[in-house]
Amino acid sequence: TQSTWGIDSTRTLVMWLFALFVFAVIFLGFYTLNLLCKGPLPHWTSSSMLLAIPFFIFLSFLRLVGLLPTHKTETYDMRGKVCIVTGSNTGIGKETALGLAINGAHVILACRSVEKAQKAMQELNKQRTTFIFRNLFAKHGTFEVQELDLTSFDSVKRFSTRIIEKYSETGIDVLVCNAGINGMGGHKITQDKVVEVFQANYLGHFALVLLLLPLLRLKGKAKGVPSRVVTLSSAMHHFGAIDIPKNVSTPSESTYSSSKLALLLLSREINRRESDVISIAANPGSVRSDIWRDIPPHVLRILDVILNRLCLNNAEGSVTSLAACCNPEFSSVSKFSGYLVPYWLVLGMGFPFEFGGPLAGARWAQPRLPSNEPQVAKAMWEHSKTAVETLSSIRFS
Repeated sequence: TQSTWGIDSTRTLVMWLFALFVFAVIFLGFYTLNLLCKGPLPHWTSSSMLLAIPFFIFLSFLRLVGLLPTHKTETYDMRGKVCIVTGSNTGIGKETALGLAINGAHVILACRSVEKAQKAMQELNKQRTTFIFRNLFAKHGTFEVQELDLTSFDSVKRFSTRIIEKYSETGIDVLVCNAGINGMGGHKITQDKVVEVFQANYLGHFALVLLLLPLLRLKGKAKGVPSRVVTLSSAMHHFGAIDIPKNVSTPSESTYSSSKLALLLLSREINRRESDVISIAANPGSVRSDIWRDIPPHVLRILDVILNRLCLNNAEGSVTSLAACCNPEFSSVSKFSGYLVPYWLVLGMGFPFEFGGPLAGARWAQPRLPSNEPQVAKAMWEHSKTAVETLSSIRFS
């Protein structure tokens, strides 16, 4: 019998052995550094960082030689479901919209620029059609474009009014709070007198969720299966702090992190308040997406050398969002943490391994939460309602 072990298999084995050798050398180097420092650098020589830094360097090597797993499209049944994805003309949101449509959903591209969204819809229709031709049993989803600027409460109100008018009898199945900016473009204040990063990432989404909750409840109650709100959090939530009056009005270096912690807490509070709607916070991972657009181009070109080797691409970054939207096993979050990450967590540790790693699919992880999280989340909800109603014409029933 002829052996199936060939040159490619031997090369792969050799590369893995060499990769493990590289990791061992790096780890021993950092372990030696830890012994020599004996505490002067506690943040970088803690036991978790001692594992993490060599691990991330090791991953860069694996990606460089092509040994990391690649993205595989999951199949779900979303036929007949109406899904809204904010910021879906580019990046992770665009890939999330494509994944939903491939699985049969009607997807509303809720974007600030209608022109860019129309162009994205044409591209998505081509990609969806190509996928259907290659997969004879693929489902047939559709798209529509609606204008939504999350840095304007008036825009949020107009968008919600249009959606309520159109879907008042049928309701909606999924709302994906995807849109966001990273805050590296400066500390801008919107015309609503809110820090731009905080409004785009959290407060605009908070207003949108509350305005559309009746439609989500309607569909969840009618189908007997909870509708879903998916918020895009981040490993950066570890460095956030919730103080809504300060978050709203005062720019800081931690505004982005605070907005991602707020989205995580929003998901948990929805789960406490609602019976026909569930919410899942999805960490897309470290992704080379359009969220880096505010970085100066000459800096980004240099940064890309690192990002393209360590980071996930947009399709990989949409894995947790799509699982949160579609996976039927997640219809109840009571037995889960409510926080999805795309990585293997070494020894079960969330921080710092939720910052990077080989793509492992959507996995539950334990987020970092305040010790009195229920009280903090409840207060955040009420302060957020007050802030939106004070700064806009929106009134929550």
